[in-house]
Amino acid sequence: IVDEFTGRLMIGRQWSDGLHQAVEAKERVKIKQETQTLATVTIQNYFKLFSRLAGMTGTAITEATEFNEIYKLDVVCIPTNVSVIRDDRDDLIYLTRKDKWNAILEEIKHHHDIGRPVLVGTTSVENSEMLSQMLTKKYSIKHDVLNAKQHEHEAHIVAHAGELGAVMIATNMAGRGTDIRLAPVDRESVIRHWQKCDMLSSQARSDQTDEQIAVLATRHLAVKALGMKAKELEAMGDEEVQLRLWRHWATTEAWVEQEKANGMSLEACAAALDKIPGFALHRLSIWEHINDMGGLHIVGTERHEARRIDNQLRGRAGRQGDCGSSRFFIALDDDLMQLFAKGWLMKALPKLGMKEGDALEHRMVTRAVERAQRKVEERNFESRKNLLEYDEVMEHQRSTFYGVRQQVLEGREIDQLIFDYIGESVDDACAFYLDRDYVATQVAEGCRQTLDVSIEPSKLHLDNLADLQDQVRAEARTEVRQTLEVTLGEYMSADLSPKEWDLRSLSSWAMSRFSVDLKQNQLRRMSIDDVQERLLEAADVQIEKKDLTGLAKFLDPLYAQNDMSDWISQKFDLKVEADQLTSQAGEKPIDTMSRMADEVLEKATEAYRKREVTYPIEFILDMYVQASQQDQAWAVDELVKWANQRYEIGWQADQIDGQTVEDLHRQLLKAAEPWHRNGKLERVVDEGLAMHSEPAALAAWTQERFGQRIEAETLENLDREDRRATLVQRGRAMLRTELTQLERFVLLQILDMAWKDHLYAIDQLKDAVGLRGYAEKDPRIEYKREGANLFAQMQKTVRDRVTELIFRARLTANVQLRSVYGSQQAQHEQASNALAESGRKSPGSAGMRGTQEQEEDLAAARTVGGEGQRPASRKARRAAAARDESDRPSPSRRKPAMKQRRRRSR
Repeated sequence: IVDEFTGRLMIGRQWSDGLHQAVEAKERVKIKQETQTLATVTIQNYFKLFSRLAGMTGTAITEATEFNEIYKLDVVCIPTNVSVIRDDRDDLIYLTRKDKWNAILEEIKHHHDIGRPVLVGTTSVENSEMLSQMLTKKYSIKHDVLNAKQHEHEAHIVAHAGELGAVMIATNMAGRGTDIRLAPVDRESVIRHWQKCDMLSSQARSDQTDEQIAVLATRHLAVKALGMKAKELEAMGDEEVQLRLWRHWATTEAWVEQEKANGMSLEACAAALDKIPGFALHRLSIWEHINDMGGLHIVGTERHEARRIDNQLRGRAGRQGDCGSSRFFIALDDDLMQLFAKGWLMKALPKLGMKEGDALEHRMVTRAVERAQRKVEERNFESRKNLLEYDEVMEHQRSTFYGVRQQVLEGREIDQLIFDYIGESVDDACAFYLDRDYVATQVAEGCRQTLDVSIEPSKLHLDNLADLQDQVRAEARTEVRQTLEVTLGEYMSADLSPKEWDLRSLSSWAMSRFSVDLKQNQLRRMSIDDVQERLLEAADVQIEKKDLTGLAKFLDPLYAQNDMSDWISQKFDLKVEADQLTSQAGEKPIDTMSRMADEVLEKATEAYRKREVTYPIEFILDMYVQASQQDQAWAVDELVKWANQRYEIGWQADQIDGQTVEDLHRQLLKAAEPWHRNGKLERVVDEGLAMHSEPAALAAWTQERFGQRIEAETLENLDREDRRATLVQRGRAMLRTELTQLERFVLLQILDMAWKDHLYAIDQLKDAVGLRGYAEKDPRIEYKREGANLFAQMQKTVRDRVTELIFRARLTANVQLRSVYGSQQAQHEQASNALAESGRKSPGSAGMRGTQEQEEDLAAARTVGGEGQRPASRKARRAAAARDESDRPSPSRRKPAMKQRRRRSR
């Protein structure tokens, strides 16, 4: 993709909504997968993240209002080091773009012939390519076009743009990173350039004096301008030729009347020609520097919407005291002028005598164009300000989401985050299931699915099954009648003649909706009331046939409590009876919800605390089982090291060799209990504090004992109580390391997936919310309201998925040990690191196992740890290992194979 305004390649960018894939299909290249936004932030809010803001640019003064309102920044204009002497000429306005482009070509040729470098600024890559073709076709002037084709040579092209006769056509010049430096010129180059541009005869030589070269140039130009013959020119003196040529220029360039020009002297002609901006043919000299010619000349092919862009283009000339000039060319059918003139100027100017090819130049017109630019800038600023208001919603959501995600990435207080999620999920569930309208809402939903009828839950009578069934059928009949009155009028309207009725569609609808076979001929003989009555009878039959006995389950006094009991069992794997969730005598509903939430949360928290104890042991025993299939002695040694380092259990290898996994699990669980519940961790920390008083020694002890890194400077700034609390926290992190790894995997996976879905939903909302204006609603308020609802829904989804997976999911380490000849020790070292550091690092390859009822949660769980899981059963693992060994060539077979290959090579 090429940037339309700068002409630069936009590496890595893709169009959205399938446009990129459509272009790739058109160009017959490989079609890339559709991209999805993973993160987004506006420029304004990105800059607001910094505590201090400052900047420097040469064109900020025109945007001072925006800097103040958006960033609360004042703009100070600092004078230039050297006074600017650039000549910014008034704009030239033409009737049509054709006249404008022809005038631009003449302007370029005029300054190029003299030797001045010219920079032409265009508003798009398309215009720069078009001007390049026109310049080549008409005058064959050598030039450079700064766009994507010369992207890699950009600095080189800009560096040479200030040389003799250089012409560069470029788009937006902002941020090019290279100044256009004006170069010195030598005598031979100037003469050669003039001869090449047909301004000097071939007789001129560099050893001639400046006066002689000026005379030759004057005579050569006189032949072209006055149409004089060579013999006639030779008969005239140098001063006479010069006077006739200058009088001609005074008439054609300075608009002096012919009679007056015929009586003007050389001095008068020179004075008149000096008033023409940029005209230097009468002052030709062998200049030594581009500055002497007038410096760089800027040609603007069109006014931009922002004055800042025009000022950036102008600012390329007249830098650091250099000479320079600029002029913009405008056509009345330019985009900006269309916004400004509205067409009336196109009609008025021809009536005032302006014809095709004429140019209008006046300071008042230039100011009017600048006023038009200011109006466009204000409109664009309001658009950006409006965008910022829309982004306020996402700014709050971004700060909240990325704050949680950063906490997970750094592994800070993840257990507390999990407990918060559990508590919020329990509160949501209690508010949902124990709400007094819950049963009625479920009945209404069941009626919608069974009878396709919408019933207001508050109108339902849940005292008696028969009364409820009668009410549901009555509501169904009422809704069917309303549907018939509306829909039947689309096929058989009383306002149309029977010939215009759509009987074919009516017959199809009657069959699909009511299972009534009404032929078109039969419908022609029936009135609208007859058809309606026939369909109502069929609908009544269908409604009576519907089996509504399933509504009986909703009349169970403990229906809501049973549903909540099932939710608790599915979510937390806890058994809570329905009668335990009922309200007590005289208890208010709000108090019941609060009490139930506290009780369920207490049980769920206790279950998770128990998981903190059991999960690390289950995880390390899984690794032990896998490793023991390949090297029993090594697996025993590593398990002993882990248990002694974690729980100070004092195991020896010969004590556990031959014990079952169940025995090991029971012993490790017994050893872990005091560390989690009976204060053994705190006692170990107190011993460490007693042995090591220096922060450096205490930090080293923490690293050795708990495997947790802590800086000595951190401990040095804490008192004894804070040190103790910090070390206890590090010890708890050591005890639950494996569970923390699981929590991080689950949280990151679910957070990222939910955030991507949320961004997609926000994009869809942003595209559609503008239509709310037709309903006389403020789109910004609607966007903020619905955006907040979407974010709340995303947070609830995250809580639900995390709390469900975190009680069921498991990371399964994939330890692969193979007794390969010559590499046995290296393999043992790798696996030893994986096993010994399992408390501090995630395994090299891990997966998740567990059972989840929701399919997407199961998919998320499977992708948490990675790929490459080992078979679950011992028999399957041995079979897989045997297949691996059979696939690997044995050492006895390798040597003959190598010899055989050598024989072939000979």
